[in-house]
Amino acid sequence: LYDRDGLAASLPDAPQPSPPELLTQREFDSITDAFWYGAVYVAKQIRRRQLWTVKHRDWTMKESLIDMIGWHAKAIDGPETDTWHAGKFLHDWADEKTLVSLQNTFGHFDAADSWRALRATNALFRRLAIETAARFYLEYNRELDAKTSHFIETLYQGDAKR
Repeated sequence: LYDRDGLAASLPDAPQPSPPELLTQREFDSITDAFWYGAVYVAKQIRRRQLWTVKHRDWTMKESLIDMIGWHAKAIDGPETDTWHAGKFLHDWADEKTLVSLQNTFGHFDAADSWRALRATNALFRRLAIETAARFYLEYNRELDAKTSHFIETLYQGDAKR
């Protein structure tokens, strides 16, 4: 581009990008609390055979999961990593282990496969949250995880029709 009149010299400097924000304990807790609340709710709905509600609430859990996948990518590759929005270009920024695990987190419209998918989703979220917390020097609420997971496992084991 040629500036024949020299007008570009009077333009202000381009703004510098601000440094990426880091995940705070409060944001991290919000994601994990929402996820585990959703996991309990989904487990209850599987037991009740409310499969439409299971699918609806499972997606709410997946929103927390994609948030954690994004923060995990930033924790591993650096906070400037572009994780786009709502999982866009996921295969470009999520690690291979996560992508492989993610394949097991979606279930069919039946109770047995919903249980399988819920348990896979919980395991993936747990791994990502623990690794992310360690990299960002945050506290992962292991007590919440343990109590919730125990309750979900109790529902699963007591489901004679699974």
